[in-house]
Amino acid sequence: MFRKKSGKMAGMILMVLSISMAQAQGATKVYPEAKLFMANGFDIEGTNLRMTQETATIEVMGQAQIFMLSDVVQIMAKEGKDKRYAKNCALTCLGCNLIPLIIMAGAPEDELSEEGNATFLTEGLIGAVLYSGLSYGIGYLIGQSTDEWQVIYLNRG
Repeated sequence: MFRKKSGKMAGMILMVLSISMAQAQGATKVYPEAKLFMANGFDIEGTNLRMTQETATIEVMGQAQIFMLSDVVQIMAKEGKDKRYAKNCALTCLGCNLIPLIIMAGAPEDELSEEGNATFLTEGLIGAVLYSGLSYGIGYLIGQSTDEWQVIYLNRG
């Protein structure tokens, strides 16, 4: 009984590993902002760079353009820290503001009436959302100032 189950489990693990390895071969790396320096002298700047082992796809003015890496001399890109930092700052601020509100909402009423408690929660929720929006902006500016151009591909041939 144990051998049957362990054999099926080993077969499942091998199948999952083979599927993940097959997907990894065609894996793409995505960058939100990029510059391509072509062998013919053109420089192309765009967004949403997707790279595979053979091609680079970049959106220029809303249209995707595909280039063979053999035609590209150098690719510089930004990691997109601005949106990641903004999201982290906003969620952290929202969590830090909502946790005390949740704790206070579950506390027994002392001097506040039911209306006063509802007003307190409403104002606290509005304040938490406003502070989170402000934190989003601050995080975006920090991410924007720390995200620098990096060379991610260099054709030495």
